[in-house]
Amino acid sequence: MENNAEIMDLLNDLYENISEAIKPILDAIERLGKSLANTFLEAWEEVKYNMNFFDKNISRKRFIKLLMSVGYQRNTANKIAWKYHKEKGKYTLLDFLIENQKKEDLKNDMVGN
Repeated sequence: MENNAEIMDLLNDLYENISEAIKPILDAIERLGKSLANTFLEAWEEVKYNMNFFDKNISRKRFIKLLMSVGYQRNTANKIAWKYHKEKGKYTLLDFLIENQKKEDLKNDMVGN
């Protein structure tokens, strides 16, 4: 019986020591989690604001002129415009940015090969 009591006391001491040792680590993890959550929320607010800006409708004429300004020929720009009109029924700055990125990616692929 006495050995069991000693073992229980040792186990309790071990538990208390481990709890005290882990407490600063848990606090640091909690602060890190809060910091990451705040950073994510701030970044999301910025992205959300920018997405609303780029989701504004633009005219077909402006969409085509923007495409031509980055190097698309008039016929190609018209085909792209018809594609977007058929899919979405509107044109946005985001659509232009997507097409511009496609052109940049294609140019980079051609240079890389």
